[in-house]
Amino acid sequence: MSDYQLNDTIVAVATAAGKSGIAVIRLSGPDAIQIASSLLKKPETLFTSLPNSGFYSEFISSGGELIDDGVVMVFRAPHSFTGEDVVEIGSHGSLAIADVIVLEFIRTGARPAEPGEFSRRAFYNGKLALKDLEIITARIAATDGAALRGSERSVDEKFSRLDALYRLLIGMLGDVNAEIDFGESDAIKIPALTQRIGHLLAKVNDLLRIARNKSANAGYFTVALTGPTNVGKSSIFNALVAFKRSIVSDTPGTTRDYLEAFIDLPGGHRIKLVDTAGDRRALGEIEREGIILGQTAALEADLTFRVTDPSDRSPQIPDGLLLLHNKNDLDGWNEQVSISALTGQGLELLRSEILIRAIATDSELSKPALSMTERSQLEDVAEKLHRLVDSPLSDPGLLADDLQSMIDVIGSLLGLNISEDALNHIFTNMCIGK
Repeated sequence: MSDYQLNDTIVAVATAAGKSGIAVIRLSGPDAIQIASSLLKKPETLFTSLPNSGFYSEFISSGGELIDDGVVMVFRAPHSFTGEDVVEIGSHGSLAIADVIVLEFIRTGARPAEPGEFSRRAFYNGKLALKDLEIITARIAATDGAALRGSERSVDEKFSRLDALYRLLIGMLGDVNAEIDFGESDAIKIPALTQRIGHLLAKVNDLLRIARNKSANAGYFTVALTGPTNVGKSSIFNALVAFKRSIVSDTPGTTRDYLEAFIDLPGGHRIKLVDTAGDRRALGEIEREGIILGQTAALEADLTFRVTDPSDRSPQIPDGLLLLHNKNDLDGWNEQVSISALTGQGLELLRSEILIRAIATDSELSKPALSMTERSQLEDVAEKLHRLVDSPLSDPGLLADDLQSMIDVIGSLLGLNISEDALNHIFTNMCIGK
């Protein structure tokens, strides 16, 4: 982005598209106050208003017609989100009104903001760090109360772990450089160097492992229903989601791969429910592939129930699974979690069991998540560390180069020396107006 683009005035609708009570149109840049004043019935009010204050105004077009009325907020540099002069217009939440106001501002000298450009300016002006940007993104992406609570903790945990790696690498590089400058031979004589590198490798691998496990379920607590055909998995699925989402039939193998739906439980817990294909010998390539997809979904789930019916009862709990006994209206079975999807008996007990497990794993949402790019960069760091552990450490100059390259990678992940390409990726994935 050129200096001109960073120093002109930008405008965008900052609220989601669609009908709503209000729409917020945001201006930021050196001419934000001047441009915004052109819309006001009494433009002088904007220049004389107190910083970080708001007032009511009618909005008048350049042709003298009344567009709307609403609230005007003014934030003077550097005390604003972007660090620049910012004006926010709160109009009625009509797409037509918001579009007219934006067009009026563009005619007066503003330009349309690019995705994430307000946040980009905040970053360049020192108002936000990379960590702050990630917290904002995580909050916007949160799908339920639990994810919202965990979003900031997740980012904090990631940056804390990366910062610890960065400091360990810096300390190790300092020791190696001291050996280069003051050592009495070309050999490296740093106590426990291999063990320190191994410790670093373990920390990188641990971060990668946690992030891989978390990304598999995309932030949701996932519950899978597995078991033989015709035990009522789809009936349970429909009963939990409270509408007919999955086809129920006496014909075995109705569910050919897997279905997903979401249910909301108390405490802001949004649960992803997965109905998988029944365990049986596949009758064709398509069904075989579907059964494999269902098995994969079950393996990745946070909680997997194996559903039984009167023909398949057992008090024995399989490894890693919970038994869910369906059709207890037929035989009165009451071991473990026993329900009847037909009558509804035991469904509240099942919901409670799921909720208890979801609450117990709330901390999982606080574990660090990594993007594909971040994971790839850390995997490269892990590979370098692995080579250093396995190979003799004889050349301090080469070791210093390796350590410096890893410091550069971790530093970029912390936002200390982040590239323009990486910033473009972050900001272009944000919505316009943020």
